[in-house]
Amino acid sequence: VDVPASVTVVAGSHIRNGPAGSNLASTLARVPGLVAQDRQSLAQDLQLSLRGFGARASFGVTGIRLMMDGLPYSDPDGQGETDPFDLAVAQRIEVLRGPFSVLYGNAAGGVIQVFSKDGPPQPEVGASLDVGSYGMVVRQLDAGGTVGKVNYVTNVTAGHTDRDREHSASQRDNFYTKLRYQPA
Repeated sequence: VDVPASVTVVAGSHIRNGPAGSNLASTLARVPGLVAQDRQSLAQDLQLSLRGFGARASFGVTGIRLMMDGLPYSDPDGQGETDPFDLAVAQRIEVLRGPFSVLYGNAAGGVIQVFSKDGPPQPEVGASLDVGSYGMVVRQLDAGGTVGKVNYVTNVTAGHTDRDREHSASQRDNFYTKLRYQPA
């Protein structure tokens, strides 16, 4: 589809084929006009700058609208966080830059929108376990499928790391569910 806007789409294959433990910063590293920096601190969010907006944010993301499946993840004042994005369920990520971003509100820098995948035609269940250095353990359980007119996806991710410095341990748990009903 041709649109008079600057849009970059990051496909799901690129999201899932990244290094283990990838976050939004490493996934969006190749998007033109976007600077995504991991602050290497799990207590602080990523620093995102799109067309210069958000470059001076001390914490969180400002001037960029964050969305998932059409729902805003940014506050009305433009402040947002990328922590709630679980890339395990991402089908694609769209980055909108330029003046058309005002269609989404006070997002002068642009819009980053994550679209989650739909469930497969037949019910499926999957599990994964990632283990790394410094006590990193990430457990993931996902399920999805279609039953009648209802399509569903659910994902639970529990991660823990002790990190390499004292007092830097972290626990992050995400739960995501999407239900779609197709009326007649």
